[in-house]
Amino acid sequence: SVDRLDSNIGEVVVENRTNKVTWEDIIRRMIRYIYQQLENAGAHKVTPIILQVLITYLVDGGDMGESEAEHILNNAQQKLERQNALHKLEVCELVYKLLVAYDSGPVFDLTVKLGNYLLKDGNRECQSTFIALARNLDADGLFFQHLHGVLVESKGWVVRTQYNPVTAAARKQNENRVLEEDGVSEEISTCMFVLLFIQQLCEGHRAEMQNMLRDQTDMNRFSHNLVATCASFVELIAPKHDTYKHATASQRSLLMRVLDFLVESCQGPCAQN
Repeated sequence: SVDRLDSNIGEVVVENRTNKVTWEDIIRRMIRYIYQQLENAGAHKVTPIILQVLITYLVDGGDMGESEAEHILNNAQQKLERQNALHKLEVCELVYKLLVAYDSGPVFDLTVKLGNYLLKDGNRECQSTFIALARNLDADGLFFQHLHGVLVESKGWVVRTQYNPVTAAARKQNENRVLEEDGVSEEISTCMFVLLFIQQLCEGHRAEMQNMLRDQTDMNRFSHNLVATCASFVELIAPKHDTYKHATASQRSLLMRVLDFLVESCQGPCAQN
């Protein structure tokens, strides 16, 4: 598989077969492969597979050859080490550039999910890298535009699924809607990932990112106020108690995730947020 990846990106690799190919070697080749596909008109069908491999590495363990006993011994410190290992291999840069290049679809969803695992528990090194990238590499503001676009789209979903108390028929329809729903609607699954991503970007009172998520006018030609958009979800889903009690499971889950982000965006406190 490694040889095939290298042949696909036009490289000739000569290796001493007595040497072990390290996990870091494989990651570097996978990243080069994704960048090559971006330059050649978009993501290849292998890109989502590579992203899932990186997610699995962060979630389930390090070296693919580790024993079951070693796997069981994985703990928070080892997960932090895996985050930092991918950070050193510039996976944060890969996540950022993919989120600039895509605004929806499987690659976007998996990239946000990978970003969440890199940032999990407030990884300071990854946070700092995302802050630097956002400030220096995206004059058009596509990073924040694409994240904001997901929020706006889900806001439309909330409007469409709001409780309607006007007629008896509408009330019955609302009751059936609540009873039939199980779990989180697929229509807002991407939004849930994005909300967690922006929450973890500013976790631990990262004041610069807290402010960036509200206003990018000092670094981009366009600005997108993610904080205000998230605050508007609260007004839509729970303007008052008798409306909130009719909210669906998806609406309640969305509201809880929104509130988690808003709390984190205001920590410090960040007075403007």
